[in-house]
Amino acid sequence: MGAVRQYESELWACLDLWGVDGYPSHNPEELKYNLIFSYLIGCDKSYVENLSYEGSLYSKQDGIDVLSEHGEAVKWFTSEYLPNNERKYSHRDYQPSVAIIRFDDSDGGQAASSLWKNQLLGSYTLRSSEETREWLRAWHTITHRTTNPGALSWNYVNTSPHRSFAPCNSPIVYDENVTFADLETLELVFLCGLTISEGTLNAVT
Repeated sequence: MGAVRQYESELWACLDLWGVDGYPSHNPEELKYNLIFSYLIGCDKSYVENLSYEGSLYSKQDGIDVLSEHGEAVKWFTSEYLPNNERKYSHRDYQPSVAIIRFDDSDGGQAASSLWKNQLLGSYTLRSSEETREWLRAWHTITHRTTNPGALSWNYVNTSPHRSFAPCNSPIVYDENVTFADLETLELVFLCGLTISEGTLNAVT
């Protein structure tokens, strides 16, 4: 959401059906509630990955498009839920109180994973470091130690039970070039990573 605010773009939710158990690993009910959740948090659009991969949302039968159970969940959301649940707000109304401002180096916890290569930005020479992991420890702090201090994504640290929510007071993440216009509602700021632009440092101080 921070990037959306900084660069004035749309906020999309990408909903996928993958999981450690194969594909599809999330049932139609889970997809339905994720569509509702993305709508309620103010997203502009929601995209469900893999429209017809292995018949995930629909398949052709005798030349006719036939919806799967997952496809029926999307149809219910668009044709029944949306028309009857008007939303009078969007993510643009969000007023964050805590910000993590970081150099955008792509470190999400690669160093903590035995399944993923410890590479930043796809480079063979850039590795995770204490500095690039600072923002992960900031998340650990503001979520009352419920997130892993070494990885933000469960894909990197999959030895603990999966959880979708953590307690936190109105957080947002910005990159190292954020300006004062996006900082006015903040009460607490973490500056993380290898560098922060001079303009952002001046805006914070």
